[in-house]
Amino acid sequence: MTLREDSGDIWDRFGKSFIVIPTNIGHKRGSKGLPGPNVMGAGVAAKAAEQVPGLPQLYGEYCARFGEGTEVTYDLTTGLVLFPTKSLNVANPGMSWKSKSTIELIRKSAMELANLVTIGILTRAAVAKHSDTPTTLEDDDIYLPHVGCGAGGLSLDEVAPVLRSILTDDRFILMRYIPF
Repeated sequence: MTLREDSGDIWDRFGKSFIVIPTNIGHKRGSKGLPGPNVMGAGVAAKAAEQVPGLPQLYGEYCARFGEGTEVTYDLTTGLVLFPTKSLNVANPGMSWKSKSTIELIRKSAMELANLVTIGILTRAAVAKHSDTPTTLEDDDIYLPHVGCGAGGLSLDEVAPVLRSILTDDRFILMRYIPF
């Protein structure tokens, strides 16, 4: 088994497969000292925020709760998998989005993602078991954009070998975006 590769628009799979969303570990300050939203302002993360309007707030609260220990998390109702690539800016969590992605965090997140697959969390069966809403997922495939590249500042030459060495299940599909 091995990481597969494909090209196209990853959002064609929204609601049909699991989609990995590269994120930063951070949150803005909310009202009354409560955590505010995660900044999801570019690339695949921006599209995820558009598709699921409450996602930035929920993820910001998650990041505030776990801080530097924030792990890969998921939303079984949408099939979105939030995959940290940018570390927490401890001094100013609301500015974490400006950080560059790191290979170390991508490696850690890839290992967490692989573990979620190994223990059976990211499957249609798990979605059906843990959701009151019927699943629209058509398969158990997990589509990844070029995490850490683009706004993350890394090259695919740096990132792909790490992903290939960890995401060895053939359910993982690395998508190369082709604009139409």
